[in-house]
Amino acid sequence: MDIGGATVYNPFSLLSFFVYPGDYQNFWYTTGTPTFLMKMCREQHLYKFEEVSINQDELRNFDIENLKIIPILFQTGYLTIKSENPTLRNYKLTFPNQEVREPYLRNLADQYIGSNSYSSSNILETLLGTLENKDADFLKMSLNMAFAQIP
Repeated sequence: MDIGGATVYNPFSLLSFFVYPGDYQNFWYTTGTPTFLMKMCREQHLYKFEEVSINQDELRNFDIENLKIIPILFQTGYLTIKSENPTLRNYKLTFPNQEVREPYLRNLADQYIGSNSYSSSNILETLLGTLENKDADFLKMSLNMAFAQIP
């Protein structure tokens, strides 16, 4: 997040990086998997989190009886303010960085797939392998298998 030219970093990620020098991992994300957030996103058919627009009042609203996923994602640090429209009193939200974006979207894809034996990583690995081997028939079969995993 950029606040007046200052970049904000996650202290846990930085400290973990120095404990394991040169070994970049998604340290922040591994502190807890947001299973209920994933389920809410799937139930509400939400998957696009780049440039999400939300009113300031909606963003601050936290009604336990009527949970809305975007304010929860913001309040838990999965989304951050990218820009503001003061006239409309709206914010544009996005993922704060790749460390949050990549595993969140991968877990969300796994939630949509809903299989314990076939994950988004398996699908991507298979598709990449068929592209590298230039095997058109296997690519077609792999694409069909990948789409078959999505309910």
